[in-house]
Amino acid sequence: MGYLTQFKIPFAGLALGDHRFDYTVDNQFFEQFENSVIQKADLRVVLTFNKQETMLLLGFTVEGTLDVICDRCADEFAMPVADKWELIIKLGDEEKELSDNMVMINRNAHEINVAQYIYEFISLLPPQKIVHPDDSDGNSTCDLNTLKAISELETKAPQADPRWEVLKKLKIK
Repeated sequence: MGYLTQFKIPFAGLALGDHRFDYTVDNQFFEQFENSVIQKADLRVVLTFNKQETMLLLGFTVEGTLDVICDRCADEFAMPVADKWELIIKLGDEEKELSDNMVMINRNAHEINVAQYIYEFISLLPPQKIVHPDDSDGNSTCDLNTLKAISELETKAPQADPRWEVLKKLKIK
């Protein structure tokens, strides 16, 4: 039995109405997905599962931390995350994605594995630019030694080769 089997929900045997599932999402979870951007995490996912006659309404709540690399100083830190999202699963004749938060599965299906949905939603949590949060005084909490070294390297950067400037003038004509 694989690690991700704990994320299977045998909904055919569930009564109509609300059900709750709690999951711990950690490093081992992300190891199950090839080329995962997230490597380390300590998250709690609560799934509210509402079974209806022709659809399943899933409400996910995630809280915890993701270990990320700061884009400014390249230092690893635990970034707190908290978010909610909903997924509607319609029961129909085929399996297809209808929109970002709506999918259709075969009405003869008897279980669903929510691991892929959890993985995709959590992968979208980190912002495009990841930097250490500022402290209470508004100062950066990045590694000061690294920032100083980067600043020194920028000032020592070699100037553009003057031959390129001559070539750029030819391109303009």
